[in-house]
Amino acid sequence: PFEKMAAASPLALALFADLALGLVQSKVLDAKQREMVDLAVSQLNDCGFCATFHTDMAVKAGVSKADVDETAAGGLPQQDRNLRVLVQAAVDRI
Repeated sequence: PFEKMAAASPLALALFADLALGLVQSKVLDAKQREMVDLAVSQLNDCGFCATFHTDMAVKAGVSKADVDETAAGGLPQQDRNLRVLVQAAVDRI
């Protein structure tokens, strides 16, 4: 989990923060897309802290509660087809 990585390696945490900031600044993905991918990855990594954070951020970005809840439970978004395809592609690459 993220907490263990952060405690074990401040350098890894710093690199992760730089990567995350780069994604935000690049605007390749919009906020909804980014948060849903991050939520799905958090579930795969079994990081409760990250999953909770990205669940909240996805809702704030405007993702439907149903799609957020489905993804938080380990599934795929069902209401937004574009998010479903993106999240599936991201999960398939891990």
